[in-house]
Amino acid sequence: MPGRLSTGVVVLLLAGAAWPAAGQPAAADPCGVRGGTVRFAIHRDPIGFDPHVNYGATSSSLQGNVYDSLVQYDAGARIAPALAEAWTTPDPRTYVFKLREGVTFHDGSPFTAQDVQFSFQRVQDPKTSATRRRDLDRSLESVTVVDARTVRVRLKEPSATFLDMLAGREMYIVSRRWAERGDFRKAMNGTGPFRLVSHEPNVRYILERNPRYWAKGLPCLDRLELVPIQDDRARVNALKSQTVDFAEYIPWQEIEVLIRTRGYKVYRGYDVFNFVRLNPNRPPLNNPKVRQALNFAINRPVITQIAFGGQGQPMTGFLMRRGHWAYNPQTSNVWKHDPERARTLLREAGYARPQDLRLVFEAVNLSVHFDTAQVILTQLRQLGIQVDMRIIEVPTLFQKRVRGDYTMVMDGLSLPWSDPDVYSEYFHSTGTAYAAAVGFKSARLDELLAEGARISDREKRQTIYTEVEKILFQEAPWLFVLWRPQAEAGMSRVKGYHRMGDGLGTYSVGYLETLYMEK
Repeated sequence: MPGRLSTGVVVLLLAGAAWPAAGQPAAADPCGVRGGTVRFAIHRDPIGFDPHVNYGATSSSLQGNVYDSLVQYDAGARIAPALAEAWTTPDPRTYVFKLREGVTFHDGSPFTAQDVQFSFQRVQDPKTSATRRRDLDRSLESVTVVDARTVRVRLKEPSATFLDMLAGREMYIVSRRWAERGDFRKAMNGTGPFRLVSHEPNVRYILERNPRYWAKGLPCLDRLELVPIQDDRARVNALKSQTVDFAEYIPWQEIEVLIRTRGYKVYRGYDVFNFVRLNPNRPPLNNPKVRQALNFAINRPVITQIAFGGQGQPMTGFLMRRGHWAYNPQTSNVWKHDPERARTLLREAGYARPQDLRLVFEAVNLSVHFDTAQVILTQLRQLGIQVDMRIIEVPTLFQKRVRGDYTMVMDGLSLPWSDPDVYSEYFHSTGTAYAAAVGFKSARLDELLAEGARISDREKRQTIYTEVEKILFQEAPWLFVLWRPQAEAGMSRVKGYHRMGDGLGTYSVGYLETLYMEK
């Protein structure tokens, strides 16, 4: 069978349609060389093991290579088979998944339909604190084991992005049997191409080839070493000195240098956006005019130039980028640098002078966040706003995301999937990625987001999400800042790395089974 990054044609599923079953001609061998080790510098420690909890993009390099999901993304960011080799949709609310035969977990136990059912149940268990609990709770009616290799999933209502959710980073399938004696927070037991054999936090994570991996001939490597190096300069120097063979989060200052340097290959995209979370229930940000004023106070092209050398893309609108089917040029060009409009909005909010407004702004000391935060801080102060800057640690940022304990905090995220339904993750009142934590709620926005998730007609959905973005303009729940350049780089002899398109490039480090090293 082809591996997870098969580049074959993907057929869209319609009601009553199914993926081709096993037995078709296999794809060409993706491994130019077999065996060997690749040392991969990641930009911070993965922090946690639990496959149903999002610990940030860096965790993908660990979780994504140890665990598998029912379906996955191929190299073109299209839905493709994984542990489910085929599925049918007998009606818009029902999915019947046919599971691969002969798949085993790393401890040798067999993979069955009961593991799928258990994985869904574990995500929905409040004790897990799973990232996708809210998504399953709102969409899932039942998961039924038909037989050892068949699972029927029944939804409460049709969903335009259910398969995208299943392909996401936090919907991996785990072992029901192993859960009785193991701890997912302290150890790993997946069906993926690599198995974790040893680790030393903040030093090294050793992954070895899974000899029983279900994709024939994969992974290409015998061994993958993940080496956390938080300092940008040290991480790039490790690559240049060949202490490591591959590295992520290449700072913008080095991207063009490495592109021009013989012996290296750079993979660049714009998958991560920098923004400032605003707490709409904490004064003075409980007034939407203040939040709008802050958006007009900042100069995005200048931020992009100073923080990323002009390599980023200013976010003059919201989360749908140019070229996406849901992109609307009218709602995507609403945030301009307009200090006078910012002052007017502040006066309308009751602040006679910008100096009368005082804010606490928090940011972690990672260059991809802090450099942006410093420019924003300067620009707000230039307008006259009093802003106190506080430095926090990365684990503290994760806690603040969940608890909503901030006034305004610098952050950076990648989209969990490329459909505009992602707005629900952030701005629906139950959205766990923002709204629920800070009590943000718009009844009309909730209605539109629910409707957009139910229907499949793109023209109708585009109209819905245009109205969604108009409401987001009025509410201004964030400072929408920029899409930052996101790049990985490696020695030229490292082959087989595929950077996904359609805004899902940050998923790519979780698909390293086709990586290999030329002799």
